[in-house]
Amino acid sequence: MLRRLTETGDTIIEVLIAIVVVSFVLTAAYVTANKNTLINQETQERSQALQLANSQLEFLHTTSLGTHNCFTAAGVAVDAVAGSNNPCAVNADGSTDTADTLPEYTIAITHPSTTYTVTISWARLTNNASQASVVLYYQP
Repeated sequence: MLRRLTETGDTIIEVLIAIVVVSFVLTAAYVTANKNTLINQETQERSQALQLANSQLEFLHTTSLGTHNCFTAAGVAVDAVAGSNNPCAVNADGSTDTADTLPEYTIAITHPSTTYTVTISWARLTNNASQASVVLYYQP
C-alpha cells in the first residue's frame, strides 16, 4: 500500500494541458506557414506581371502599335478592333491560350497622347474578390 502512494506519474489533467499547448503551437506554425505561402504566391504573380509589362514595352520600342492592342510572347501584334482599347488576355509567359491556366493577365496598352500606358491586371489567386495591377509608361 505504501508503494502505490509513492509512485509518481502524469495525471490526466497534466496530459490534457500538454496536448492543448502542443495544439496551440502547431496551429500557430500552420497559420504562419500558410500566410508565407500566400505572400510568396502574390509576389510571384506580381513579378510575372512586371515581366509581361516589360516585354510589352520592349515590343512597343521596336514596333508601332497601330491598330493592335498588345503583343504575343513572340512579339506579334494582336489585332483588336480599330480605335478600341480592348484588353488582351494572356498567360504569364505571354501566350494567348488562357483556357486552363491561372492567373490570367489582362494587357491594355493605351496611348492617348505621346506616352503609352501599359496596364497588366489580374485576379489574385489568393483573394479572387480583388484585382491587382501593374502600370508602366513608355514615351518614344
